[in-house]
Amino acid sequence: MSAKSLQQIIGQVPLTEALKTVASGVPNPFPNEFFTVDANNRVLGDRASYIRISGERRTSKLAKYGSPSRRRTLRDLGDANVRMFHTFEEFQIDPMVLQQLRSFEKYQQDKGMDWLRYQVDEAAVRGQNTRIIATASTLGLGSIYWDSNGNLLPTSSGAAETYSFGIPATHKNQCNGNIAASWALATSDILGDIRSMKCRSTSSRTTTP
Repeated sequence: MSAKSLQQIIGQVPLTEALKTVASGVPNPFPNEFFTVDANNRVLGDRASYIRISGERRTSKLAKYGSPSRRRTLRDLGDANVRMFHTFEEFQIDPMVLQQLRSFEKYQQDKGMDWLRYQVDEAAVRGQNTRIIATASTLGLGSIYWDSNGNLLPTSSGAAETYSFGIPATHKNQCNGNIAASWALATSDILGDIRSMKCRSTSSRTTTP
């Protein structure tokens, strides 16, 4: 029989810290206010409504001093019904992990608890990822798209569920023709497009002296 070292007989495998092959979470460029709900605005269920007010950019009508007032058109004031998306997931615990959790040996219990803690933490990260990507989709597309399996989509292609925020078409994509080309192109004049939008926005407002 060939000689064996103590290391080979014991068969001990040194353990190091766990390494993640894929980092959890997605970058969050948004302020915390985007994910904070005031206590007065918390909603039960997935249905809610808000008051929609239409702003005013027109000027007052001229009237002779001392003459009767002119009748003005009232602004729209109404309710808008909204439906919020809801996620609800579960995961199965392996029977071996259940045995570890019920074991009288602390080492086995710790292994089961570590596995369970990791799964719960990753579930929380997944929920936060959903909120971040849904926020980005809202700001970028004006809508949130889901396929038939409940997966969040980057575009409307293949969407089975759409949560639209009613943004006018002229405020999307090229901003009513103010953006000449995609800003992803190196030749695009981004600053020129922004100046064009600011100039048109200023010229559309009328004030009285």
